[in-house]
This record gives sequence, C-alpha cells and structure tokens, in this order.
Amino acid sequence: DDDDHGGDHGNFLKAWAGISGLQFGLTATWTEAARRNASLADLSRWWSTAPAELAGLAKRKGSLERGKDADFVVWSPDIVTPTDRVFHRHPGSPYAGMPLRGQVRRTYLRGHQVFVHDDAKGPRHPSEEVGACGIVVRRGW
Repeated sequence: DDDDHGGDHGNFLKAWAGISGLQFGLTATWTEAARRNASLADLSRWWSTAPAELAGLAKRKGSLERGKDADFVVWSPDIVTPTDRVFHRHPGSPYAGMPLRGQVRRTYLRGHQVFVHDDAKGPRHPSEEVGACGIVVRRGW
C-alpha cells in the first residue's frame, strides 16, 4: 500500500519501490528468445507492434513509419548486461546475478533523444542526471 510509504498514487516514477526488475524486461526477453532461436524481428513485434495494437495506439506507435511517433531504441543485442552492476532504486531484483543479453544504448521519444548509455561511472557534467545505466538527456515527454 502506497500510504505506508508516503507514495504518490498513479506515478510509477515516484512509487516507493518502483517496479522491481522492470529495467531488465527487454534484456530478459531477448536472453531467452535468442536461446530459443527467435529473431530480432520477433522481439520488435513482441515489444513494439503487438503492444501498440493491444493498446489501440497502432496509428501512432509500434513501428517506424511516416506520420507515426518516432519512439525507438538503439540496441546492441550481443552485449551482456551484468545485472549486479546496474543501479537499482532499492536492493533486490528478480534478475540479480543473471547475465542478460542486450543493452539499450540510446532511447528516442518522438524523434528526440531522451537517454544515452554511459559506460563511465558518473555523469559527464554536474548538471546531467544519471539514470539506471546512463544519462537521462531529457525529461517531460
């Protein structure tokens, strides 16, 4: 119950414990999918096209086409993500100790870069905000 922790109802970014392991959803899916010989096209359908259709947003989201929002990630499917080295808001993760395949290098929302992975241990500039594994370039989209 959010009331026990002074939570802000309906705001995942302010939720007391967040959503444990959410940052590993794409890499966990790809780790198992690749092991089972699925393709990157399958992954794209599972994480983009199908959810947009399910949510009734396929006219704006789910694929890169003229007239649609340009929401996408630049993805390195073969990099192994050591889950124990990724920042967690609170200790504990369902993926602790598991090496997962794939790493998001950049994230774009409506065509604007909003995140860039940074292999350095901290921000490049004092004004930058460090996210789970990189720098949040822009908020408020």
